[in-house]
Amino acid sequence: MASLGVGAFVAPGLHLYFWAAVGVSSVAAILWGVHRHLPMRRHPWWFLAIGIAIFTAGDLVFNASGGESTPFLSNVLYLSVFP
Repeated sequence: MASLGVGAFVAPGLHLYFWAAVGVSSVAAILWGVHRHLPMRRHPWWFLAIGIAIFTAGDLVFNASGGESTPFLSNVLYLSVFP
C-alpha cells in the first residue's frame, strides 16, 4: 500500500491506476485476512470488502467516463456504499 501511495504522488499522470490498485488490493487483503485468520464474526469483514469493492467500481466507472458531468452509474455505485 505504501508503494502504491508513493507511486500515485511520484507519477501523477498514472494516479488513476494507482488508486484503482489501492482499492483492488484493499479488497484482496481483507478477503485474504478473513480466509487466513477465520474470525468468528466474518460478516462485518465481508460487508467492508463489498463496500470498498463497490466504491472502487464507482471510481473506475467515473474515471472511464472521463469525468463527464454527473455520470449516472458512478453516482449509483458511490451512493450504494452508504446504508
